[in-house]
Amino acid sequence: MKKFTQHTLLAAVLGLFLLSGCGQPGGEFPGYEFMPDMAHGTAYEANYYDYYFYNTFGSEEEYRKYAGPRLPVTGTMPRGYAGVVNAKNPEDKAKAMSLLDGTITPNALKIPVNGSVPFYYGNSDAERERAAAEIVANPYPITEKGLKTGKELYDINCGICHGKKGEGNGSIYESGAYPAAPANFLQEDIKAKTNGSYYHTIMHGKGVMGGYSDKLSYEERWQVIHYIRSMQAKADKREYKAVSAVERLQNDLAGVNLENDEFLNQIRTVVGRRAGVGQTLALKNVFFETGRSDLRVDSQRELNKLAFALAENKDLTIEVAGHTDNVGHPNDNLTLSKNRARTVRNYLVGKGISSNRLRAKGYGEAKPVAPNETDAGRAQNRRTEFTILGQ
Repeated sequence: MKKFTQHTLLAAVLGLFLLSGCGQPGGEFPGYEFMPDMAHGTAYEANYYDYYFYNTFGSEEEYRKYAGPRLPVTGTMPRGYAGVVNAKNPEDKAKAMSLLDGTITPNALKIPVNGSVPFYYGNSDAERERAAAEIVANPYPITEKGLKTGKELYDINCGICHGKKGEGNGSIYESGAYPAAPANFLQEDIKAKTNGSYYHTIMHGKGVMGGYSDKLSYEERWQVIHYIRSMQAKADKREYKAVSAVERLQNDLAGVNLENDEFLNQIRTVVGRRAGVGQTLALKNVFFETGRSDLRVDSQRELNKLAFALAENKDLTIEVAGHTDNVGHPNDNLTLSKNRARTVRNYLVGKGISSNRLRAKGYGEAKPVAPNETDAGRAQNRRTEFTILGQ
């Protein structure tokens, strides 16, 4: 009898707890429940619509307006904006990359660069043709890491339909569940399509295939395209590989005798010494716009030679140093020298030299090599140098 009473009492307490374990939302109170999660907030998740009674206020129509997709605030920029690929030249690209990766300003927040990029092509055949004509080059270089990632993403998102080898015979099609034959990437007409055509299809879909813009980031879309191109190259018995920094720079230095160039041989001599670390060489033909950190076009040849030497010697690390004369306020001169050193560093990064091998530092007017009393002396003090830090 005592045992029965205990069970009855326990059941009564549990029942009372359960009855009081739920609360309706109202005002600023979100409501709560004992099961399954004790409480439901009013927040909602992206790409997910859930009209649940205990985490909503008002009707479903009102909730739909609140929780449905909306346009971003005018003038805002998505986190991870990768518009760097739209830069007009390698120097602008490197500068934008430095802003995004936090290296241009000490202790700056690093923002991933594979996030959002605007796509100005609508979902129509005419817009597909326009994208195919206007989007030609893949903005990302071919790398082993990129191809590996592209394969993983292709297998997850594309292989089930297009097949592991791109032949249009994926398992979902072979099973009969797919209503139309997927594209065979190895067909000549498909291989002939431009990168813009592939990218447009990833963004908007085509036929019974839906778009994948919300499943692949900007960089990932291009990695998948790289991988598709590599499968096509393999079928044609061609090699699909990245052009090395050395090869690119050889093209930039067409007409230069790379074996006997005086500046390159200076660098090679210093690098070849055991005591090369700590040696400083002046960049005699690097020029900036007056009072600014913008490189003049006639500086590119010298910087391309330096980039070539760095590409030849993959273990070489350097400090790029900026110096000024004593005209103007010392703080302004220090800032200018820092910005000029960073500009040179960013140029070299744009030529394929890893940013980890390059340090930029400005010294302002603190280290003159000639008296500042004459025009000739001030001209010598306005200089850019590099010092070998390691090899």
